[in-house]
Amino acid sequence: MFNREVEILAPKDLGTTGTEVIDINVVDPLSSIELIWQTTVVTAALMTAPHVACISKIELVDGSDVLFSLSGEEAQALAFYSTGKMPLNLVSVKAAEYMKSVIPIYFGRKLYDKQLALDPKRFKNLQLKVSWDEDAANASVVANQLTVRGTVFDEKAITPVGFLMSKEVKSYTPAASTYEYTDMPTDHPYR
Repeated sequence: MFNREVEILAPKDLGTTGTEVIDINVVDPLSSIELIWQTTVVTAALMTAPHVACISKIELVDGSDVLFSLSGEEAQALAFYSTGKMPLNLVSVKAAEYMKSVIPIYFGRKLYDKQLALDPKRFKNLQLKVSWDEDAANASVVANQLTVRGTVFDEKAITPVGFLMSKEVKSYTPAASTYEYTDMPTDHPYR
């Protein structure tokens, strides 16, 4: 078997709001990381936002070096743009049922890209930071669960030349008949 799936964080109820810091203790190169966010509602209620909006920020860091930084909605949109397939969103507002959103982070041009992948051995303190608010999409949530999995190259020895980095450079609300210049960082090539 050339690839395998590893569990980085077992299913865990995180509480109502906060930031979870998860150490990436994987030695094999990662093709992708997948966050699975699930919530359970107690009563039938209306959605106030997409379910994935509960994940306000996902950051992959190596000490103070930010390698990936997007919200759950932005990360899902990037995955859709990269693959042409929408990640899973299971939504139900019935009492005692659950909602689930999958947020994939791809480090290559495609899954199992041998040239571009995240090699944890090149970093000293690789961590995933996930900020959440379980009530951001539905106020009647009583439980949540976050699972993090990674897809790694197992028996196949690869030496990736790098990985695709995704960060939000700037966020602003445009107004009619106005414009705003954005200075782009120049230290990395852009796709």
